[in-house]
Amino acid sequence: MTNAFASGGAGPGSGGGSAQQHAYALMQANVVQQSTMLAYIDNFWVLGVVILCMIPFAFLIKNAKPAGEIVAH
Repeated sequence: MTNAFASGGAGPGSGGGSAQQHAYALMQANVVQQSTMLAYIDNFWVLGVVILCMIPFAFLIKNAKPAGEIVAH
């Protein structure tokens, strides 16, 4: 990857040092993008499991009995 940037891929006037920095920056951006996607997928699964665990609690809720007349002032 560095050789491609050093041979002109990083732009005119770019030396070997900036080609290496450019290659590292691209690799870092790729790693950050992939880690962000993996974190999103992990959060999706965790929220799905939490919601599935909460479904039985909906059946434990009792119906409210009507209290009769409501007097408002």
